[in-house]
Amino acid sequence: RRANSVARARAHATQRTRTRAQRRTRVSRAAAARQRPLYQTTGQQQRAAATMAPTRKPRGGGRGDATLEPVPEDEEMEAPPPPPPEVTQSQDDPPPPPPDDDDDSGSSDDDERSLVVKDEERTPWTVESGDIKTQNCICSVNLKIPIDCRKLAMSTRNSEYNPKKFSAVIMRIRDPRTTALVFQSGKMVVTGARTPELLHRAARKFGAIIKRVGFAPRFDGFAVQNVVATCDTKFQIRLEALVYAHAKFASYEPELFPGLVYRMLTPKCVFLVFVSGRIVLTGGKSMDAHRAAFEKFWPVLCEFKKETAPQPRCAVRALPPSQQALPTSRHALPASQQALPAPPPLQPAAAPAGFVPPPPRVVPR
Repeated sequence: RRANSVARARAHATQRTRTRAQRRTRVSRAAAARQRPLYQTTGQQQRAAATMAPTRKPRGGGRGDATLEPVPEDEEMEAPPPPPPEVTQSQDDPPPPPPDDDDDSGSSDDDERSLVVKDEERTPWTVESGDIKTQNCICSVNLKIPIDCRKLAMSTRNSEYNPKKFSAVIMRIRDPRTTALVFQSGKMVVTGARTPELLHRAARKFGAIIKRVGFAPRFDGFAVQNVVATCDTKFQIRLEALVYAHAKFASYEPELFPGLVYRMLTPKCVFLVFVSGRIVLTGGKSMDAHRAAFEKFWPVLCEFKKETAPQPRCAVRALPPSQQALPTSRHALPASQQALPAPPPLQPAAAPAGFVPPPPRVVPR
């Protein structure tokens, strides 16, 4: 027991000695850092020092051995070169040529990004009161190999895998901003892109990421499964009348969902119609199918358009002179509506001749 206590005391003493030495080292390093000159060895710091005070070039070839040496006073400094003369353009001179817009010095990434923006800003088929705009596209791809979901989730960034909640790896990328669901069977579903071109590009990127992990996927069976679009008719719609007239294709439960669901058979498309006139189109596999379905559904919407009653306008008519207000009173009423004058106060009736008033009655106490 005594030997163990002695060994423990020696260990504590050694640890205290090491801690003190490390503390002295940190203090000495901090002091050296405070005494270090402001401009050391890098080229940018040397140029900054040269602009503040005239100095010579640093000695030594190494970056650590380079020091700055001041210029002696007896040595003459070279005068800086004079600034170039300013060129002023007179009114007679022709204007400078405009910049060349056909310069092909830009990168291919910028050109591709500009093409993508133009594709997104393209205006599709236009109806009388609104446009159809694509909001989301969904596609499916077959990778033709089994996927180890746990390995894929642990080897990639921005990935989620929780088999208790969902049996697929959720992967996300930023350009284009899309999300992929990778299943163990090798099927992959990509969503989030606004156009089929961007969707195909995102699916290729997800395949490249899976290939870097160590798998050998094959890009097969790419197909767009659903396209979601929106439209605004710019007028309100009578949903109750619409669901009564088309009860075979429409369903409307305002207590569960505020929109009317209209299922069209040919072409196959689903409309979510709201009372404000906004419509969501889904179920089609291309924008052409959506345009054909909306063109067929447009007369039905116009039939059940909610007519808003115009607000009545107050007609100002000139009153006859007998009903015009008097100029002396600000809120005077017409003569027929004015109050009658107050009656004169009542006067006591005169006593008849020969009338003797009775004596006053004295009431004894």
